Amino acid sequence: MLSEHSSLYANASLAVKKVNSFANHRTPYWVNPNNVINSPDGFTPTFIGDLTDYGATLGYKNKTNNDWNIDMSATFGGNKILYTVGNTFNSSLGASSPINFKPGGFRFNNIVGNIDVTKRFSESVALAFGTEARREEYEIYAGDSASYYQTGAISFPGISEENAGVFSRYNVGVYADAAFDISDATSLNATARFENYSDFGNALVWKVSAKQNIIGKKLIARASASTGFKAPSLQQVYLSTIQNVFANSTIVSEGLFNNVGKEAKAVGIPSLDAEKSLNFTLGFGIQPNKNLSVTIDGYLIKLYDRILLSSRMNDQATILNPLAAIGVSNVTAASFFINGVDTNTLGLDLVANYRNISIASGKMALNLAMNINHSEITENSSKLDDLRLVAPFNRTEEALATTSRPSLKAVFGIDYSIKKWNFSLNNTLFGKATYANSGMPGANLAWDDPAASSQSYLEFSPRVTSDLTINYNINDKNTINLAVMNIFNVIPKWKLMNLPSGTSYDEIYNAVTFNGRYQQSSYDAQHFSIFGTQFMLGYNIKF
Repeated sequence: MLSEHSSLYANASLAVKKVNSFANHRTPYWVNPNNVINSPDGFTPTFIGDLTDYGATLGYKNKTNNDWNIDMSATFGGNKILYTVGNTFNSSLGASSPINFKPGGFRFNNIVGNIDVTKRFSESVALAFGTEARREEYEIYAGDSASYYQTGAISFPGISEENAGVFSRYNVGVYADAAFDISDATSLNATARFENYSDFGNALVWKVSAKQNIIGKKLIARASASTGFKAPSLQQVYLSTIQNVFANSTIVSEGLFNNVGKEAKAVGIPSLDAEKSLNFTLGFGIQPNKNLSVTIDGYLIKLYDRILLSSRMNDQATILNPLAAIGVSNVTAASFFINGVDTNTLGLDLVANYRNISIASGKMALNLAMNINHSEITENSSKLDDLRLVAPFNRTEEALATTSRPSLKAVFGIDYSIKKWNFSLNNTLFGKATYANSGMPGANLAWDDPAASSQSYLEFSPRVTSDLTINYNINDKNTINLAVMNIFNVIPKWKLMNLPSGTSYDEIYNAVTFNGRYQQSSYDAQHFSIFGTQFMLGYNIKF
């Protein structure tokens, strides 16, 4: 506190982690010849990530003699990850290959400055305006040369010097917001924001909203309409890497190439543009008494030129031959971030709470949260009109964007507090989800191919998981907690649908599960965690 009307505020955070995981086990017949590890049973590559996350904010607030509220702040934050790959080798180097590699990593940070000014002129009118300036920087670190030479290190080929670099941009935005309380029961709000990006030009978005008390504050209606603008991230524009992936029961190398490099130019991929949206909401708030509240909100989101990762394209004439012509011949497929499709999402959110139920000498609360939504692709983005690519957005990518997550998800929770104890039991329903795995019949067909709707897919069955959390408040500053996640060890279940006649179930099963290794979830899709029951013990201290 600097004075009665002004104050400084600040916060900072730093997190450092080391994460160790494992790639898929390599059996001997996959990696010969030139296996320098010489393990008769094959080997399992290790994958280590050294992560650092950091952030800090410094701000100043002031209220003038004329009742203007001014808030100025500056925020700096970012993250960095460096990889280490071990117990593997680069078969292109033969007997001279090392078995440990530093394949590179990534760093991102931004600096954001904000000025916000607000004033309530009367009980009916309030005004706010402000500005924001942001500078972003993204760095791709190259790996050691052995990690990316030719085929690269098995499991995670390194990042080459050619694909490394430092990339940055800035944007400046200004906004104005006006709120009008027409009466005690009716209020309106209007907001407009203008932004200028150093790499994507200008954007103007707006939002209008209204709230109406129907039965006092016991029944409230609200609605809004707005537009949106999302510039592609620096990662989507500049990231390039070679990855070993599972396809058709084998492991192959595929390229994710950036949007501005020679590979994109050779194939004809257009530069990324911003995606835009049109949004509508309508909802009701119900609170018949202080202990019961219910909100119901419907929404429609229309996305245009949505930025998505393309299919793993492997057409010889339009992909592999153009890449080979510029010296890129070590991949079996290529993908790019593209302005892929337009989509519609229609949904409904329901939240209900009933509090202060007296049981013994404690209090219980019941909570319900539910979301129902349906997403669909309406058409290909016009940005792809001049390309002759084969299925740049196939059934696999369509499922990732629309149906691979449950269209229905609900959480029913019970909280009970008594003296220093708090118990929470949350039961989560994961509804049906569908997915078209790579390697399934028809998965590589374009999403809008006339035959797409009759092709094979996976259907994940509805499942319910239960989580229990127990907190004991030792005193005002010390709390110990125990959590048991997924108490009953529920795991995903799925079945193959529309299996073509004459097609072996085992053949498709092996393609979907990496030869049985991922039988609970399939290799690259699940609608909730496959890890079953987990235990967590924590201790919280307030300073």
